[in-house]
Amino acid sequence: LRPALASRIEKLADVLARDDYPSDEILVGRAGFLSGVLWIRTTIDSSLISNDSVRKVLSAMLLSGRRYSQQRNSPCPLMYEYHGTEYLGAAHGLAGILQMALGFYDLLSDSEEKQFATVLNGCFPHRMMKETLRAV
Repeated sequence: LRPALASRIEKLADVLARDDYPSDEILVGRAGFLSGVLWIRTTIDSSLISNDSVRKVLSAMLLSGRRYSQQRNSPCPLMYEYHGTEYLGAAHGLAGILQMALGFYDLLSDSEEKQFATVLNGCFPHRMMKETLRAV
């Protein structure tokens, strides 16, 4: 049973690591997968899911946040959207995604660690800024 389960989880990780996977948030996205991995490793078997599978999903999630941040010229080096809205909270937003990534801090690359340090050392937004329309 465990080899079959491990194989299915590896296949799921491959799907989640694709560039076209649409969600990073914790309820239906990559962060949710990582949350499940933490639970499985803690309660069932710490070796059931390979670090390679986790690393693929973690890297895809962080790359997605970097790309979105750059596209939107966000002051935060990592930013995400869910159904067209940027959220900061735990369920759909940046806080939940970062929490799950921190659970695998030891698997981050050097460049990912540096980006994380930037976010954790003062670039975490305290609120979303709304653009103001001005008549000229």
